Amino acid sequence: MASTTRSSSNVYALTWVAMSAFFVILFFNVGAANPPRAQLPVYVESELAAAPIVTSIVQSTFHIVFAAMLLVGGFLADRFRPKRTFIIGLLTPAVAGFLLIAQEVWLLVIVAALTGTFFALHAAGSRAYLVLAVPLKRMGLLGNLYELGFTLGAAIGNAAVGIVAARSGFPLAGMIIVVLGIATAIAAQIWLPPVAPKDVSAAPVTLGSYWELARRRSVQLLLLLRGLPTIYWATGQLVIGIQLLRLTGSPVAPALFYAVSLLTIGTTMLPVGWAADRWGSGLPVLVSSVLVIAGAVLAAIFVNNAWGLVCGAFVGHLGAWWLSGLFPLLVAESGTHDEQGRLVAVTEMAWNIGAVVGALGAGALLTVHLSAPFLVAAWLNIPTLLIAMLVASGGHRAVTDKPVAALETG
Repeated sequence: MASTTRSSSNVYALTWVAMSAFFVILFFNVGAANPPRAQLPVYVESELAAAPIVTSIVQSTFHIVFAAMLLVGGFLADRFRPKRTFIIGLLTPAVAGFLLIAQEVWLLVIVAALTGTFFALHAAGSRAYLVLAVPLKRMGLLGNLYELGFTLGAAIGNAAVGIVAARSGFPLAGMIIVVLGIATAIAAQIWLPPVAPKDVSAAPVTLGSYWELARRRSVQLLLLLRGLPTIYWATGQLVIGIQLLRLTGSPVAPALFYAVSLLTIGTTMLPVGWAADRWGSGLPVLVSSVLVIAGAVLAAIFVNNAWGLVCGAFVGHLGAWWLSGLFPLLVAESGTHDEQGRLVAVTEMAWNIGAVVGALGAGALLTVHLSAPFLVAAWLNIPTLLIAMLVASGGHRAVTDKPVAALETG
């Protein structure tokens, strides 16, 4: 193949060109894929005049199907190469757009299930593509850029869709989203080169191989490190919004907190990724874990003080977002080249489980005491300190190659 005859500098340059296209496509695609689910409560109430339970059913359908199909997405990314899986996943907006068009509840449920299916392929395919296309020594920086692109794309996309829906209605906004999904999938097919593992193991890629992955100590560490901080994050998403509304009497306060904290945290993610590339992932992971626990404790102490709650929540969110941005690097370090899709699938499933447990647990614990959700989240995250120490000593590593994979150019 041509990639074997090109100089390493040419492959390196092509990697950056391909990654530029990858991030641009990802940004616009996520900007189109996220708003239908975010705008769904408004659409259901204003356009369909349906009860809030409809939104709950539709959203729950998405999350259940997404979690289940992650395993399929990871299998497909490893078995049939990540680009193919990613391109299919890029069609998520082409399906999700109909959440703002469908006029029947049963249609919304079907669309939500299809959206969860395509988005699972999107998550597994995009992360596996990133890991195989980027040198490992750059994965900290570009992994954080990946997470930041997801966040900013969703934020800007939601604002744009809200404006279009207010001026021209939800159906037009939905059709624009559908077109963007198809356009980004076509762009990826044209501009993204395929990537392939440098080394392929003799073991066949099967759905049953997930059991072997789950038995590995290194993977178990990552599952806990992904799931436990997410419990805090989901707890904060629920409790902070409710409590700030109660303390200030204004719905602006929660929105302002999320906007300002996200913007501020976003400015720190790329330096954290660069530091992980420069000095290793151990210290950033350890600091992030400490911040999650400290933030949860501070939020519990100052739960009845608006400024204290904001400061504590910000510290915890900072740690949670840093950990999220470091995960592409941690996953890349924890497995062989031809199992990255499946590793992404199991770690993202751990995130999904953590999000559900955090939200449901916080809702139940609020009836006990306002501080209880944060205290329980802090207690559950104590093991992350030990896990972070093991990560710092290389306990999660299974990959030692610097370039995870070379791009195919022929």
